[in-house]
Amino acid sequence: MPGELRRTALVYERDGDRYVLAASNRGSDHHPAWYLNLLADPYVTVQVGAEAFTACARSTAEERPDLWRLMVSAMSEHAAHQQRTTREIPVVLLERVPDLNGGALGDGSAVCGADDGGQGGRDPEPEPGPSPGADQEKSAERRVLTGRSGQR
Repeated sequence: MPGELRRTALVYERDGDRYVLAASNRGSDHHPAWYLNLLADPYVTVQVGAEAFTACARSTAEERPDLWRLMVSAMSEHAAHQQRTTREIPVVLLERVPDLNGGALGDGSAVCGADDGGQGGRDPEPEPGPSPGADQEKSAERRVLTGRSGQR
């Protein structure tokens, strides 16, 4: 339902100030729902411990090899997940963005992908979702990704 808060607990790694996620879905042949949601709208609220912040999700083919190695070194199960499926498991970067005017996500108050034509920093997808703000009702959906580090 649009506007409904959805929480998804995910394992993450850090790459500088960025949070790195693997959309492994435990090696399923289908992408996880949270990944598909981020393709449609890259705005997200991230909560790590007591801290919460606005972020923009993106994936990048150029950085994937190094980021995939980071994820596998933190959680070796990711390598087994990749072997179970024919799809390339996406690696997602979450980068903090300014939340201007303290507004809600998707209402134009957060800046996501401002320098890349509204693509949210993502590589082009075969079937892109609506750009942020294109469908105000859908863009109003808020998600919280609650993370824990993959390091043991």
